[in-house]
Amino acid sequence: MPLNSLDDAREHQKANRLAEAESICRKFLKTQPDDIEALNLLGTVLRQSRKFSGAINALRKSLELNPAQADVQSDLGTCLIQSRQPAAAVDAFRASIALNPNLAATHNNLGACLRFLGQYDQAVAACQKAIELRPNYAHAMTNLGAALSDMGKSAEAIPMHLKALELDPQLREPHWNLAMACLRAGDLKRGFFEYEWRLKGPDAVKLSDISQPRWDGSPLNGKTILLHGEQGMGDILQFVRYVPLVAARGGKIVIACHIELCPLLRRMPFVEQAVPFNTPLPPCDVFCPMMSLPLAFETTQVNIPAYCPYLQPPRDLAKSWQQRLGSRSAAPRVGLVWAGGSKYKDDALRSLHLADLAPLAQLPGFEFHSLQKGPAAGEATHPAAPLRLIDHADQLNDFADTAALMANLDLVISVDTAAAHLAGALGKPVWLLLPTPADWRWMLHRVDNPWYPTMTLFRQTSPGKWNDVIGRIAQALATGQRRAPAV
Repeated sequence: MPLNSLDDAREHQKANRLAEAESICRKFLKTQPDDIEALNLLGTVLRQSRKFSGAINALRKSLELNPAQADVQSDLGTCLIQSRQPAAAVDAFRASIALNPNLAATHNNLGACLRFLGQYDQAVAACQKAIELRPNYAHAMTNLGAALSDMGKSAEAIPMHLKALELDPQLREPHWNLAMACLRAGDLKRGFFEYEWRLKGPDAVKLSDISQPRWDGSPLNGKTILLHGEQGMGDILQFVRYVPLVAARGGKIVIACHIELCPLLRRMPFVEQAVPFNTPLPPCDVFCPMMSLPLAFETTQVNIPAYCPYLQPPRDLAKSWQQRLGSRSAAPRVGLVWAGGSKYKDDALRSLHLADLAPLAQLPGFEFHSLQKGPAAGEATHPAAPLRLIDHADQLNDFADTAALMANLDLVISVDTAAAHLAGALGKPVWLLLPTPADWRWMLHRVDNPWYPTMTLFRQTSPGKWNDVIGRIAQALATGQRRAPAV
């Protein structure tokens, strides 16, 4: 094969004929396996093809042959981020900067990666350096704003996102980051307006195949509206509170949601059907993504529909659980949820192990019940001694079961997962363990929450540190506190 065949590979790569470019590069490397130019081109092609593992291998081999390639180190860092290896990505970006400190994009990518790792001060410094090198760098501005928002500095973050949008109004990331910052700061009207950008772009939330028009909030006059629960189960449980408001506009309501929620939601007043995802949808006239309902009703902190309970467990199930639990003793019944679903991208930030709750075992006079589902439920079979835990995992088949059990408890203590939303929607006292940074819906610095009047927030005082949170939970239980102390 002629040596100029790499030129053909480049032409294919520029024309986005990536399979052809990859084939030429691999054939070339069979005869010249240490050709740095071919390795770098193959790495670029594989990265564009989202074959990140192969790209990493090619780029690392190139760097073994010549470590002094700043651009290649930076490309390696980008591939490592995509492969969810953030610590290794930081090393690659720093190696690139050591070779060439004037690469603005590398400083920006380093900042984004450090933010992901929770190293917010360093993330801010890296993004600021990127802006220093490229003053009109919109991506770096919104990354800087996101890091500031995670630090609880929304007042500083919001102007950064706005400036990024002045430079490029069609960038999706600044709109999304602006939404997060505004919602955390309690500016719900502006936040939910920007939150619509979640539905735009190649990596946006995908709705089911729905051909009907999007509802604009106008009177429905007997039309059937499909409320599409496009996100997680906790999100759906939070925003089905809008069902009575939709019904008041004259609509017949159908909900599409996770199958585990159907038995509970189809019992709601005004809900005609609750159908699982990936099943044929019933006829409807219009649809609305469920997370867009706050925008449709122009929600602010003043008019949040915070009437609770807005969900009710099936009466027969609640009575059945009452019989299973037996006669009440003087000991308060406390439900525990210590982990969320592992598929959630930030699950490592919010989830604990049951052993982390061991300090609760020191408290006499409480009856602890496991509400945990999923893989973490197995920890209840060997709880941290001497925590006595009554395990119900095998009997909780869906959220109607969980709601019926919660109806017979005095308190739910949960990490930030769907069970906490369910307890709040049922009007049960619920204590929520929050990481730092916390999700936007819990706002900043509060120990209460306007979405759930019966909820108390226990926040981390520093990222990743749960000991203090568990200690304050134990103290509140021991002293009968109803609200978490401010931190």
